[in-house]
Parts: sequence; structure tokens; C-alpha cells
Amino acid sequence: MAQKTTTRFPGVRCRKSTTRKHGIRADECFFIRRRVDGKVVEESCGWLSEGMSAAKAYSLLSEFKENDKKGDGPRTLKELRELNAKRQAQAKQAELEAEHLRKREEITFSELFDAYSAAGSVRKNSKVLATEQGRYTNWLAPAFGNKPAKHITAITLEKLQAEILEAGRSPQTAKHVIDLFRATWRWAQKRKLIIGECPVANMERVKFKNIKERWFTPSELTKLLNWLREEDISTWRFVLCAAHTGARLGELARLTWQHVDFMEHQVNFVHTKTGKPRSVPMTTEVYKMLSDIEQRGPEDTVFLQRNNLPFFNIKKGILKTDTPYYFRKALTALQLNVGYTNNNTKLNFHSLRHSCATTLLRAGIDPRTVQELLGWSTMKMLERYAHVVPAAKRDAMAALSKGYEQRKEMEKVLPFPQKKIAHN
Repeated sequence: MAQKTTTRFPGVRCRKSTTRKHGIRADECFFIRRRVDGKVVEESCGWLSEGMSAAKAYSLLSEFKENDKKGDGPRTLKELRELNAKRQAQAKQAELEAEHLRKREEITFSELFDAYSAAGSVRKNSKVLATEQGRYTNWLAPAFGNKPAKHITAITLEKLQAEILEAGRSPQTAKHVIDLFRATWRWAQKRKLIIGECPVANMERVKFKNIKERWFTPSELTKLLNWLREEDISTWRFVLCAAHTGARLGELARLTWQHVDFMEHQVNFVHTKTGKPRSVPMTTEVYKMLSDIEQRGPEDTVFLQRNNLPFFNIKKGILKTDTPYYFRKALTALQLNVGYTNNNTKLNFHSLRHSCATTLLRAGIDPRTVQELLGWSTMKMLERYAHVVPAAKRDAMAALSKGYEQRKEMEKVLPFPQKKIAHN
């Protein structure tokens, strides 16, 4: 290898290649040499054939020395290359962000919902997914499917809401559709797929009454259970457990023996609406009823119909849980819905859950405990039962009255000092 030789520029050296040519001459590689932080550093600047020269190398060396004096900027070729690499990476990142922003500006609501739905398939059951897909297909897709999401406004949402009502659908259907739009938007917003405020926040939403005004009274529940015990013991077990646990239809239908804990006297529901498992202690009636059922394998369904089929079925991968036949037959036979035409006053299977919550609250059970037992996602559900806890309200007002009486007695024994009021 050829030796390095000095040039007419201080600190710049070159080395002629023994094999590499630049035209008819031997190619030359240039080096700069200086002291950095007390150490001698020598770095290769490049080849003559690549456009490097002694003058250019000296210019770089002078720049590094100046940077060293100022305490700002690269002081070596290594630092310069690292700085250039960082700038290139930042430029590439800026370009990617600009492209992402452009795509985000053009993304359609259909693309947002597809991503939202795909993510939900991990934690939501097939029935919920099918319901959401139906609302999207029937209402949201025709209105907004291929429309850029950023162009959807409160006015367009209000128009969709009006179309749903004009089609003869209930206000609750309109609410569910708009709620699905909002859930999709918020999901996409958290993942920075879209920017800006959700237009639902600025729209005028239809109001409707969603408070269940009727539930099974103790006497009605007794009649129902007695009738079912005589007509169909399988449905009797199913309904009894619903009334004593407040479980939803789907939660009970999919209960397996591995989640019935006789040792701890509790039932563990894992297939819940919220996706969060919860445990409910067994009442004496539920413990005895479950003990009398022939136990099968741990993964076998607890409640079976008289034909030994579960209270649910799966069609095309979608879970179906219909109201048990003998339950509907009992409501008709006992005429429990005669004279009631409003859905808020008609009894159905979900009324068993309302009855459980109502009975617990009337008994003075702490609402937070009721929330945990029934699996309410928020305490907002308590608003539906605000009018069914008069006993608790009476106790509260009685305590208030008692407190006033105690203070009055204390004032008789030890009068509290009164401030003097100056009269002008």
C-alpha cells in the first residue's frame, strides 16, 4: 500500500492508489488530520475520482476547526455523517407524516369502520359484531360509506337521524346508529387515523324514554316460576337463575360447568356483554337448583332445553340467543302483558334482570355493589332505577330530620354563641 504524503494544505494528506485509476493517472485518496479533544484524528474525505481534492479537504478541515471554536456543529467527518444521516431520517419522517396526513384527509368512513370492526372482532362476540355490521350496512354505509370522513358534519348526521325515523324505526334505533358512528370516530381518533372533533358532539339528537317502567313483581315472578316448573323444568331452571343472578340471556345460555364454583358458592360469567368477567354469589335457591342438575364435562353447557340442546345456536358463525319458547308461552298463558302496549311496560326476558336490580336497590344494597353484581359498565345505568328506591330516600330524609333534632337538643343544653349584628 502506498504511503500517505503531505499536500500544500496544512493538515491534508493524500495517498495514491496502486490499482485504482483516475483517467491515466493513479487515483488519490485525501485525508484530514487534526487534534480533537486531545486526540489525533485522521479521517478519509474521499477519492479524486469522486470529486474530492486537497482544496476541498482543507475547506472541510477549516470548517471543523471553526465549529470546534464556536462549540457548535460537527467537528469531524464522523459527526458530519451522523448529522447528515439524522437530517435524512428527519426528512423521510416528515415526508411519511405528510403522506399520512394526506391519506388521513382523504380516508373514507367505510375505511374507518372496516378497521374499527376488525379490531373489535378480537374482544366482541359474534352477535355484537353482527348487530354493528347490520347498522352499518343498513344506515351508515348508504349515507357515508365512500364519503371522506372529514366531510361528515352534524347536519348530515341529523339528516340521517331523520331518515331513520321517517322509515318508521324507533328513536332507539336512531340512537344506536349514531352511537356506532361516534364509537367508530373515537376509535379512529385515538389511533390518529382522523383528526378533529366528532360531529356527533354538535348535532341535535333525538330524545327518547329508555326507562323500564315495569318489572316482575314478587307475586308475578312466583306465578311464572310455578307455571314453568309444571310445564318445562329446563326453562324453569334457566329463568330461576336469571332472576337470582341478574344475568343476561346470552350470559346464561353460554354458561359452562367449569364456571360454576360450588366450593365458593358462586357463578362466574365470562361471556359478558362488556367483555369483562364477573362473579355472582349463589342464592340458596340457585345452589340447590344447580346441585340437582346432572353435571357433565367442564366445557359442557349448564342449561339445556328439554331436547338437550343449549339455549343458543350458531348460524353462519353468528351466535343466536332467542327468548326461550316456554318463557314466551308462560307470559301468554298467565296474561302478564295483557293491557300493556308500550315496550317500556311489557315484560320480557330482560325484565328478570331489571327485577333483580330493582329488588337489590329497594333492599338498600349499595349501588356500587349492584353495579358489580350486574356488570354495568358505568353508574349511568342507575338512572333507570332512580324512581324505584323510595325506601332509601325515606331513610336518607329520616336521617336528615334526626340530625336536625339532635342539633336542636344540643343548643338547648349548650347554646351556640350568636354573632352580634350592628344596626346602623
